[in-house]
Parts: sequence; C-alpha cells; structure tokens
Amino acid sequence: MHVESANGSERRVNEDEWIVTGYDPQETGDQQINIHYNGLTEEIEVTVHPLSVTDLTVEYAPAKSTYYVGDILNTDGLEIEAEYNDGYKHGPLEHTEVSFQIQGKTVHPGEVLTSPGEKTVWVVSDDYFRALDSFTIDIRDEAITELEIRQAPVKTSYFIGEEFEPAGTMVYAHYEDGEEVRIGLQEVEIDDENTDHIGRKTVEISYKGEVASFDIEVKEPEVTHIEIVEYPKTTYEIGQPFDPNGLEVVYAYDNGDQTTVEEETLSLDISEYDESEPGRYEIVIEANGKAFEAIKLPVIVQNPREHLWESIVFGQSIGEDTNSIKEHEGGNIELYAHGNAGKVTQDHDGISYYYTELNAEGDNFDLSADIEVIEYAKAPHDGQESFGIMARDAIGPAWDSSVFSSNVATVGGFSGGTSEANGTQLYVRSGVISPDGEGSEGIQKNMIQEERPGSSNTFPAMEYRLQLTKTNSGFKGSLNGENETIIFEPDILNVQDDKMYVGFFVAREATINVHNIDLSVTDANVDPPKVDPPSEPVEPTLNIVSLERTSDTETYHVKAESNTEGTLRLIQEGQVIEEEGKMSLVWSCPFMHLLMIMNKHDLRLCLYPMTRKTYQTISRSSKISRL
Repeated sequence: MHVESANGSERRVNEDEWIVTGYDPQETGDQQINIHYNGLTEEIEVTVHPLSVTDLTVEYAPAKSTYYVGDILNTDGLEIEAEYNDGYKHGPLEHTEVSFQIQGKTVHPGEVLTSPGEKTVWVVSDDYFRALDSFTIDIRDEAITELEIRQAPVKTSYFIGEEFEPAGTMVYAHYEDGEEVRIGLQEVEIDDENTDHIGRKTVEISYKGEVASFDIEVKEPEVTHIEIVEYPKTTYEIGQPFDPNGLEVVYAYDNGDQTTVEEETLSLDISEYDESEPGRYEIVIEANGKAFEAIKLPVIVQNPREHLWESIVFGQSIGEDTNSIKEHEGGNIELYAHGNAGKVTQDHDGISYYYTELNAEGDNFDLSADIEVIEYAKAPHDGQESFGIMARDAIGPAWDSSVFSSNVATVGGFSGGTSEANGTQLYVRSGVISPDGEGSEGIQKNMIQEERPGSSNTFPAMEYRLQLTKTNSGFKGSLNGENETIIFEPDILNVQDDKMYVGFFVAREATINVHNIDLSVTDANVDPPKVDPPSEPVEPTLNIVSLERTSDTETYHVKAESNTEGTLRLIQEGQVIEEEGKMSLVWSCPFMHLLMIMNKHDLRLCLYPMTRKTYQTISRSSKISRL
C-alpha cells in the first residue's frame, strides 16, 4: 500500500502501520474490506474462494498394520497431506474429512475386521472422490489363546464411590502363531469396576472371549488433621486487636474431602498476641474434643506505614506534549496519553504512571479505585492502548523514550491486538529479566468484562471500580468487586530489583481520572500460604525431537518429548524395536534408544498415556535421511 502526502510525495506503508477491518476468511464470495491508516480509510473489494481438495497423499500409514480376525480397524498415526485447489496450498487432512474403503466397501475406524488376508485400505476425500491414496494391512486368521495383564493399573487403592481409573494397565493377547500383541484399553471390556463397598475386589478385563483380572482395595475415608481454608486478617497496626472474622477451619480427610469445623467447637488461644508491641505472634487453633495437632496461625503487628505517591513518564513513543499526570483538588489524579503516545506490547511499555513503592520480597497489596474514562482507544483500536492499575518489577528513567521492559500485573482496559476483544482484563507479562525485554514470555490475560470502557459506562456515569490484589498465590483482578479472576504468577515482581511499583497508568490513546484510591499492604510472610493453580485435564502430546538428518549409520539416538507419563513402542519399517520404553513426566526428554538404522529411515513412536480416562494411543512418525 502507498500513501500520498499533501505535498504530492508518495511512499510505501509497512504492513504494521495499517489495519484491516471487515474481512471474514470464513465467508466465501465478494467482500468489501476497509484499510485504515492514520485516520484515513480506503475501501476495496476482495474475493474469497472456497478451499476444496483436489488430491491427497498418505504421508504415514497408521501405526498398526498387522491385525487378527476380530480386531477393530485402528487409524491412529495416519497422516494425510491434501492438495487444495490444484496446488494453491497443501496441508494436513483430518480423518473426519475422508472415508475408508476395503474391497469397495466403506469401513469406519473402530469397526471389527472379519475377513483374513492382505487388504488394501483406500483413503478417499469426502470433497472429491478422485482424490485418494491407500495403505496396506495384514489380517491374520489365528485364534487367541490367552489374555495377559502384564501390568496392573497405576492406581489400585480406592475410597468408597471413587471413580475407577484403568490408566497404566498393560494388556496383551497371545495368539496361536506365538505372537504377543498389546491391546489398547479402548478395545477391551472392563467388568465390575464400581467402588461402592469396602474391601478387596476383583476387576475383570475381557477380550475376544478371554478373561484376565487384577485386584483393587476399597476403604472408607478417615480424618487426618484440621486445616485453615479461609483466613482472617493477619497483618495489624499498633493498637488493633486480633480479629477472627473470616476464619474457617475444616476437618481434612485422606481422600481429599473436607467438612467444616463448627465455630462453637473451635478453640482460639490469643494469649501471646500483644497489640501494643510490634512483632510476630502465633494464634493457636484447636478443635475441642479432637486429638488433632493444633494449628499455629502467624500474625504480625507493625507500625503504621505511609505511602509516598510519585509520577513518571517513560518508555517507547512517549513525549512531553502527549503524556502528562496531574493531581487535582479533591484527590483525583488525571493521567493522559494522547494519540500514539506510549504503548503496551508483549515485551515492553511506554506509559504515564502514578505509583508508590513497596517491598517486592515482603509485601502483598490490595489496590482499588473508581476510574473515570475520558478517552480510550481509537476506532478501530490498534491493540497497544491500555489503562488501569499496574504493578511493575521496574520503571525506566523519566522522559526516556527508549525501549524499557518489565514484568507487570495489570487490571484495566486492554485488547492485546487489533483482532482481539477490547474490554476490562486482568493481564500479566512474565519472564522479563532485563530492561531490553530479554526472556519475555509475552502476555497472558483473563477477560473480566468484554465491553470497551468509555465515558458512558465508567465512573461516575456507572460504577467502575478496578481492584488489583497480590497474594502469595498470584494476582487477582476484579471489576466492582465481581467477576474476580486470578493469574498464578506470584514471583514476577522481584526480578530486576527489590522494589515493587504499584499504581495507575495510561498508554497510547487513553485519558482517565482516578478517584477514591484505597491501598492496603500486608506482610507476605503471614498472609495465607501459596495455593497452586488447579490442575487441568491433560491432553497427552508426543513429539519426536531426534535429528532428521544424520551421518551416523551405526547408531542413532531416538528422542521424544511428552507432557505425560506412559509407555512407548518404537517401530522401524514395520518392525517393533522397543516394546515398553518408559516415558517420564512433563517437560522432560527422557526416552533415548540406540537404533541400528541400516539404511532404513522410517521411524514410528506410539505412546500409551497413563493419564486418567485416556485410552487413545498417540502416534508420531519421522523420516530420517543421511547427510
């Protein structure tokens, strides 16, 4: 794109200088789109053609190629490459976009194979019947002689009513031809897996008429200790009495269950607490009549703290005529960033900042204020504007417009990109270890209210009170005391120095007035302990990270990474090289196997995950070539 200046000169505009709106890649046909640059808009017409498959190739056949009569068709590991629109583009084709045929009849993955012999399986595009390729399978007519449980599940001890978890079970079928074949858990039937009664019970696994079994133990939960789940105030100033309000104690069971200890059965010993003397004290908590170890709740009494508020402008794109901070009578603070003044990006900022300094090592805080938005973001927004409450690891030199980066935790107006929703969000930048942005892991964000803030929907026209809280577990953000969200990154603000900067900011196109500021600071050493984020269900992954080219034809190191434990099968040119390789935990690269490649270059890894309720085998393939 080119632009023409008032003096008639013309120049080419870089892609990052203009914004496109109105384009929908999912809608075929003619579209009118708008190109925006520096307040100017140009409309052009584009045509979007539907993608259609014109050819396909089986890049890798499924991991399983040898079957026995009665097995089910397994297409795990099948990788299909599609050609679209006669070569316009190439890309992977999902199994759901093709059909499978054997001897002219359609078969589906999971369907029982009943006819022995070598079979050609045709893979046919649902888009275009002439786009097809094939792979070969061998179906043997041999009877099963035994079903073996080579390894019992990882979990064999249960509490009443707990869901059975077969993860880790290794089942093998023995056949008349002497072969021992591992059977996936999705192919077997598991009988009598309920845990409704106490005691030892037998779980049976059946396959093709053969049965094998293992035992599990079911027990009743027991209380092991008492613990605090909701904490009272733990940081006090001189003269403030201890306040148990908010304290909640539970009985903790060995199965993870909890029941509340009633208030009347709790005993609190506060005899050590002295509100007249700064220091650390312990409140002793017991459950009357129960022989559980007492809880010692630490609290601290300290002298009152005063917080000095300061103003600074720094970072890329700031300017003395475009950025300002003003303190008005009545206590409200005006922060101003006009036009392209400053920015918030994935790895650095340019901001007007009104802040106070806290101790990065020992302080937690809760900061809130009513925010009046006078102006915020262009239309369309450019993705680098923001405002709100910000806590920082470091600040740059005043009025220095060079790049300056820091870890941050922020709640307020933000989008993060031209195509991203612009609303009130909690966001965190982490990983930064120096002012030039080294190590930045980018921004993670949680939307609180997906509505662009402006003068009509913020204070005083409507309630709009932002709140940012740092705890030992991370950063919490909320709007009007509701829709609280948390990002578990508690240790990001003590990297570049021992100070933590907390306050209010604007960047790019944003002007706000800050009213009714409320800051409370607590001692992190006596605040509630760190809570780890809830574990998310793991979607197992497997990646081959070996060299794709090698000059070593004698030995070859096969390496893989996974985010879950499991066992690995290594296949070379259809031959099983390793049957039960051990895959270890997340972020490791533990599997290494020395392989005599002998001029054969197709490798296949199959992972049997130990993740709960995950039965599907994951397959990955690699082609190895010589240097």
